[in-house]
Amino acid sequence: MSETKLRQSVQNSTYLLRFVSHIFKLSVSLKIEINQFINIKNNKMKKRNSILMALIIFTSLILISCNSSIKGKWSESDKQNFRKDMEGIEELSSFGENKTKWIECYLSKCEANFSSYYEANTDEKGCGKIALECKDELY
Repeated sequence: MSETKLRQSVQNSTYLLRFVSHIFKLSVSLKIEINQFINIKNNKMKKRNSILMALIIFTSLILISCNSSIKGKWSESDKQNFRKDMEGIEELSSFGENKTKWIECYLSKCEANFSSYYEANTDEKGCGKIALECKDELY
């Protein structure tokens, strides 16, 4: 190989190495920028998720407290559902004029013994005893 061609080949190799080195530096720089972008985005998402979670918890607490029943003090919603269901029971019409009195007695005793209409509605034995107590009080 001639000396000129050898110099040109070395020079081309040098340019190629510089080019590859430059590309490598750019790719590293790009990777760093992408990671920074992802971190910023993740931080924003974490912040947004935290705010959203706090909002969900706050809303849930408000909704729960608005319609919560406790033993001795049922929510109006529970009382209305109780009365509506009792009015729909045909067998209670045998109480005649005392049907409403019996329902109110039954409601007050269930409210005193159970934390919610749902709980009362799942205790057939306990409600049976209360129903007989109200019947005995009225007759």
